[in-house]
Amino acid sequence: MMAWMGRVRARTSQLYSMMLSSRCDAVGSPATRCHRVSSSVAESCGPVPAVQQWGFGPSDADRISQPVLDVLGDQSAPRFVEGSALVRSWFPHAEHLAVPAAGHLLMVQNPAAVGHGLMDYFARHPIGSPGPVTA
Repeated sequence: MMAWMGRVRARTSQLYSMMLSSRCDAVGSPATRCHRVSSSVAESCGPVPAVQQWGFGPSDADRISQPVLDVLGDQSAPRFVEGSALVRSWFPHAEHLAVPAAGHLLMVQNPAAVGHGLMDYFARHPIGSPGPVTA
């Protein structure tokens, strides 16, 4: 595990340095370049061991009674759209926050929309509140 973390740190550092330097391919927005960097990190570091070993399914979701917020950028890649649909199928009472003009890096691409969405959500569901609120 330590060797894997070392590879992640080294590759991430290298890729971010390239992104911020003149050696970086300057095509696209900073967010697009960040997405290419994060994809490169995932490809070069291989699968994440903890994620491969983690199991979670509908029966696990049934035991969760707290409110759930599903957040998705409206320009997200299909795999994230599919993940969002899965979350909503497991958590029928989940609220959905669609972040405009954003993909996977929604907190970078549209921080105001994310911030306002989270503020609204936590105003409706203060930490420590009982389970989901139904309409």
